[in-house]
Amino acid sequence: MLRSLAAIVVGAALVLTAACAHSRASGPDDPHRVLDYAGAQRHYLIHRPAGSPQGRLAAVLVFHGGGGSAGYMANKSGFDRLADANGFIAVYPEGIDRSWNDGRGADTRAVAAGVDDVGFVSALIDHLVAADEVDPARVYATGMSNGGMFTQHLGCHLSAKLAAIAPVAGPLPAADETNCALAHPLPVLEIHGTADPIVPYEGGVVRVTSGNHGRTGTGPVLSVAATQQLSRGKTAVHRRTPVSCPHAATTGPQ
Repeated sequence: MLRSLAAIVVGAALVLTAACAHSRASGPDDPHRVLDYAGAQRHYLIHRPAGSPQGRLAAVLVFHGGGGSAGYMANKSGFDRLADANGFIAVYPEGIDRSWNDGRGADTRAVAAGVDDVGFVSALIDHLVAADEVDPARVYATGMSNGGMFTQHLGCHLSAKLAAIAPVAGPLPAADETNCALAHPLPVLEIHGTADPIVPYEGGVVRVTSGNHGRTGTGPVLSVAATQQLSRGKTAVHRRTPVSCPHAATTGPQ
């Protein structure tokens, strides 16, 4: 169960250490990196802010949705620009077969393959701290849809290495209602859409046909209200409910 969250901010917007782990880049300016983890080559993109200052920087891990990719998130999310403007490192991990094992027990390809994505992210954070001068006290995670649910899952099972999380269209997987094991109070920003046709605001089954490029299947999620209820009496919950998006909605991998 979620316990002692520092904050959960819910907006009804229509959006948006493992042994033997080694990393290598294709060239000094190539953003593509490969991390050897658990016998597999795991891929990610990294963007350092232009003219970055000396010393350790914060890092934001940005997780793609089911059927998406690290490249898609780097191109569409705008985090490179945010990193340049605010002086942090943006990191875009790549899921196995375009999906994440987000803890729902759904039929994603990552689940079917028994992928240890939490272990991968833990090893990735360790490597970023050791090799890329990331501040271990300022590592943040965000993601959308399958990536958002995985962000929630990481909050439950990797909070010792995260400063805060911000899932978008990714409610808490129902299995984590009883399995969540926070190491410390964790600030959370949640963004959901009441009219989301795929990820139900009121909880239940994620409405996407399985088998499509690793996209999510039938694993249930909690409602936004139920997620808040888990923290009742233990944290401040602030709600903002805009009636529309400031920009036109875009389509893309879920």
